[in-house]
Amino acid sequence: MSAKSKSSFPAFSPAILTLNPCIDKCVYLPTPLTPGTIHRVDTSVEHIAGKGLNQALLLKNLGTAVDYYSFGSINPDDPADAYIESQHIAYHKIPTRAGIRVNLKIIDQNGIGTEINEKGGPVTQEEIDRILSSVAEHQGNILSVCGSIPQGVDKSVYKSVVSLAKKQGKITVLDADGDALKFGVQASPDYIKPNRRELAGLCHTTEQALADEMEVIRCAACICEQYGITVLCTMDEHGSLYVGKEGIFRVGIAKYPLRGFSGAGDTYLAAFLFARYAKNEDIPTALSFAARASAAKIALDGTELPTKEQIDAVPEVEVTRLK
Repeated sequence: MSAKSKSSFPAFSPAILTLNPCIDKCVYLPTPLTPGTIHRVDTSVEHIAGKGLNQALLLKNLGTAVDYYSFGSINPDDPADAYIESQHIAYHKIPTRAGIRVNLKIIDQNGIGTEINEKGGPVTQEEIDRILSSVAEHQGNILSVCGSIPQGVDKSVYKSVVSLAKKQGKITVLDADGDALKFGVQASPDYIKPNRRELAGLCHTTEQALADEMEVIRCAACICEQYGITVLCTMDEHGSLYVGKEGIFRVGIAKYPLRGFSGAGDTYLAAFLFARYAKNEDIPTALSFAARASAAKIALDGTELPTKEQIDAVPEVEVTRLK
């Protein structure tokens, strides 16, 4: 997407769609994780989560009104739905009998994270039609489409959603993996936010190959050139890269001890969108804010998300223009 002057940015009115919400259970081990053995858990925490909800809650923490579209329980007393409804976001829930999946996050003594994620679903065609019709009625200017696709839903669904949103004149953001990402990019969203593993799958290479920063840039530049997409690639302790028509930027990190990695990428993306479109910041400033937000998140347990005050307490992160 071409750069705009600050005065030409519209009001920030985001909608977020996630089709596969979850409960994140994060367990902390007092020992290294060793496959095939018994482990005793030191502590554990649970959070109602998912890529979309993480983004919505982070934007809420930053003082932004946001519309969140997702599946929920048919049980009117479901604690997950009750939690979301208590968070002062506009929750557009489509009830489903599939229930909510549970994702297990393990952080061992050495700070190494391991994820075991359930598939989610199956949802019915009627349920998916209802949620897509609901999000199509959103009157805002940004749509962020996030997360995996549950069983029962066509893998090309994000391509259709992004195509419709673009016809409505919205800024479109896609944060997905696998086939959902491969089909989704064909609709040319304005932004995608893969990590190196997700970018490797999209570019038919290996995550090991993308250990080389120049290979990350090459792959991201190919996506940008082919589809007109700005790529925000997060690379864990190696920072992140922005590859778009405006240029290529390397983003550093603020080093904080790892307490919870789940939601760090979601925090990064939501913080970038907030800084760029709600605060009208230039690209380097928005990227620095995103990196600071991600650092503040990993210092928190489980999928707990940072407040604005916690983000503001993180030192500035260096952003270098490479091209």
